Amino acid sequence: MTTIAWDGDVLAADNCVWRGSIRVRTLKCRPILIDGMVHLIAGCGDATFCEDAMAYLAGTGPKPAAPDGEKGNVWGLLIDPDNQAWRLDMTMRRHKVYESFSSDGAGRDMALGALAVGATAKQAVEVCCEYSDYAAFGVTAYRLRNGKAELVC
Repeated sequence: MTTIAWDGDVLAADNCVWRGSIRVRTLKCRPILIDGMVHLIAGCGDATFCEDAMAYLAGTGPKPAAPDGEKGNVWGLLIDPDNQAWRLDMTMRRHKVYESFSSDGAGRDMALGALAVGATAKQAVEVCCEYSDYAAFGVTAYRLRNGKAELVC
């Protein structure tokens, strides 16, 4: 389970994936180089697919095959150097986010509620870590500034 939140400035995600009934610590939110430019990305859903998809976007791996029946499903949120958010489906298509904030993953509804009442992206994911099974092990958050990724503490 995952929670990803974007508040128009910061991209945040929890640091947990489920492997059956066991929670495993991992970093799902990170900077990524695409065509030599820094982007931010956070993935949700199948962890192996997310890692393979991030490698593909960075130009270091082949395009992963979308699981049958899941081609239109969203697996991640990408923030480009212009601070535009894009939802990524399992065929690697980008879908522009027109709202001023967004969330994804299993905890998206709780995070959207928090964002709607003024929480930052990091705070929205922290709420999910505290009150749901959809996030755990703390939050990693980044923002883009002057072509570089800044870790948000």
